[in-house]
Amino acid sequence: MQTGQEGDNKPTIISYKKALNILKWILDVFKNTIKYIQEHFKTFVLLSIIAFFALSNNSDTTTNADTGANYNTLKIELSGMILSSKKIIKQVKQALSDDKIKAVILQINSPGGAIAPSSEISEAIKLLSSKKLVVAYGNGIMASGSYYSAIWADKLFASKASIVGSIGVIINGFDASELMGKVGLKTQVIKVGSVKEAGSVLKAWSKKERDELQSLTQNMYDMFVDDVANARAKNGIKKSKHKIWADAHVFLAKRAKEMGLIDEVGNIFDVEKYIHNELKLGEEKIIYKPKPKQNEFLELIGKNADDFEESFQALAFYKLMALYR
Repeated sequence: MQTGQEGDNKPTIISYKKALNILKWILDVFKNTIKYIQEHFKTFVLLSIIAFFALSNNSDTTTNADTGANYNTLKIELSGMILSSKKIIKQVKQALSDDKIKAVILQINSPGGAIAPSSEISEAIKLLSSKKLVVAYGNGIMASGSYYSAIWADKLFASKASIVGSIGVIINGFDASELMGKVGLKTQVIKVGSVKEAGSVLKAWSKKERDELQSLTQNMYDMFVDDVANARAKNGIKKSKHKIWADAHVFLAKRAKEMGLIDEVGNIFDVEKYIHNELKLGEEKIIYKPKPKQNEFLELIGKNADDFEESFQALAFYKLMALYR
């Protein structure tokens, strides 16, 4: 009887061992999974977030199709350093081709940036203002290259605490030759052109190179001043007085208006009221053209990619990094 009982209990003992082995296997898998996540935490989190938002994104909302809304106004935002004009030019083209859009608000909060894109945006706004009502509105900083971008708008507004002006040009550089000497590095250059190395950070600038850069900077400044004087002549801006309103001076909005650099000190509600009156909308309201709906996370990734591309292009092509700021 006792032996039989032991025989009867034997299968129970084997099952218990199997259960322990299974439990141990599960714990090992869990432990290894946790270890893997810890070792690749950043990658795991990034992939998880991308997968979540990508799967939750509605593909129907990524199009830029006409929603049927009776919009009449488009808002274009110019913010941060101006390193490329591509995004703004694209929006200007869209505004020009859209008959529903009667007015455009160029909302600005930018310290300026590279010369070429600032000038190109300025010319695009000039073209746009010949076809549509364009109002520039500085709600933080509207200075240097960003002010240049706005000068051809039909009306320039700035909020009372906004900084306006800084009409000037600067070329930055540094001399790393002593540092390179300390670490045992020497440059080797083959060039054609006596001032081909002007602006190089690998050597001290010679007088001839410095004079060349000074001449270039002066020409850029003169172009900037000429365009502002032409665009703002109706406000009494005169090139002969540029030392007062330009020369890299900065002003709060009230003083900028007194100088003739802007037309009005006001907020976004004042801008909208002005547009409403100019378009003679009557009972009709200002309705902004809706932005394309897109997953915010994916939109952020795309924006950062565009910013990186623009920054890379700026560093590649603006060798001297001459800035309107």
